[in-house]
Amino acid sequence: MKKFLFFLVILIITNHLFYKYLLTYTEKTSYIWSEINNREIPVGEYDLLILGDSQVMSGIHPLKLSNETNLKILFYPRPSEQVEGIYFHLKNFYKKGFKFKKILVNFSEISSSKNPILESHKSLSLNFQNFSFSFFTDKILFSLYLKNLSNSVYYFITEIFPLLKLNSNFTREINLVPKSEGIILTQNIEPILYWNIFGNLKYNLDQNSNIKKFLVEENFYLDWKDLHRTCNPNEQKMELPTGSELAFTNLRKESIPVWLKLSEIAKENSSEIFYIKIPFSNIFQTKLKENPHIIQADFYLIESIKKNLGEDRIIFVDSKFKDSDFGDYTHLNVCGMIQLTKELSLKLNQFK
Repeated sequence: MKKFLFFLVILIITNHLFYKYLLTYTEKTSYIWSEINNREIPVGEYDLLILGDSQVMSGIHPLKLSNETNLKILFYPRPSEQVEGIYFHLKNFYKKGFKFKKILVNFSEISSSKNPILESHKSLSLNFQNFSFSFFTDKILFSLYLKNLSNSVYYFITEIFPLLKLNSNFTREINLVPKSEGIILTQNIEPILYWNIFGNLKYNLDQNSNIKKFLVEENFYLDWKDLHRTCNPNEQKMELPTGSELAFTNLRKESIPVWLKLSEIAKENSSEIFYIKIPFSNIFQTKLKENPHIIQADFYLIESIKKNLGEDRIIFVDSKFKDSDFGDYTHLNVCGMIQLTKELSLKLNQFK
């Protein structure tokens, strides 16, 4: 029995040590989540809290916005974020003693529809943020992240043996033909066929090292595609994955009450909340508008916010972005970020 217990303790310690080491080899989004999770943020009073997904992370620069508005800002977006993640962090910040005058959250078709990004968010939440008992006790969180007893038990076990959290991540990164999961029919696959079987891991390590440095220096703003700090217009023709817009056709109705719940939590803590809609690239916006189901889903969320909270709670972006202002079809590059941050600073100054 003593030998077994000793072995178990060694296994647990080894798991935790290797988990921290192997995090540096994970794919981009997982690594960013782990870095955000490990941030040390002083508890105190802030003029503005910004929550949301990678559209916010690449579209708003907290340092530039703070300089232009003279506001003390806590910037905490995460890639693939969903409203339940925003809900979780908002409650958690208040529980720790944070105070906010204003809160800004972004919404889009991505965060209000049933799509693969939702599944990615659930996996990231369970594997790359701190263990939380609120996943068991809060009905909103339990219904999304755990749902049943078996998932709950597994979530608990992965906290003891964290290497289990990396299982799917490294299965994807070490393939017989690495980098092949996103092959397009018209793509030249010769470089992929000759890619080293462990090539993804070395690539990830180098990329994550650059990302870590960039995040710290830019206060967790991130140019999603190229880690640029200056405006470099994207002159490449943007190609949309076939059927990409179809992922946002099904409204996730259970998300609507949670979007509205954010306002209730903010009001209880003497904060004022605003919802911002950041546009996609023109080519993608056009594709979305061609599908009436997507228009209806987006309209349903906007109308729900207007009806329950007031039209003035929504900030629509007026800037006329070009496709050259985007790094890809959903994320602004530095050129677009400068425009959006400037416009947002003017709107926030009006709210003072």
